[in-house]
Amino acid sequence: MMFIGIDISKEKIDLSWLRDQLTNKIKTKVFKNKHQDFLAIEKWLLNTTKSAANELVITLEPTGVYHEALMYFLHEQGFNIILANPGKAKKYADALNIIHKTDKSDATMLAHYGCAKHAVVNYWQPEALAIRELKALIRRLDALESN
Repeated sequence: MMFIGIDISKEKIDLSWLRDQLTNKIKTKVFKNKHQDFLAIEKWLLNTTKSAANELVITLEPTGVYHEALMYFLHEQGFNIILANPGKAKKYADALNIIHKTDKSDATMLAHYGCAKHAVVNYWQPEALAIRELKALIRRLDALESN
């Protein structure tokens, strides 16, 4: 298995591929957080790692709603997804003594986290479409009520 960490913000997506777990070699890439860039992300993942989608474990943290579209897209393409609990990922980063927090270092930490946890966690599975639609409507209603 190959391990990828993804740090997502409103504007950009930082990817970090853990090329070698022993020597800590990584390869990184930054994309815009735009739906039209998702195919480029998929292509980069497959071409760079020279692996099939089902051989890649992608770890990311929930970031509001910014992670959702990419997570659903990658899942549909056959990638293995770990949705990391932010509190547990932070404790993992603390245990690794990661002090300098950047988007790139967060993506790299998430790749390491996925490597350490993939054998003991269940891969993320999307909720039923009806549940996703209901949650979107509730978010919209909450936004209208707060205005």
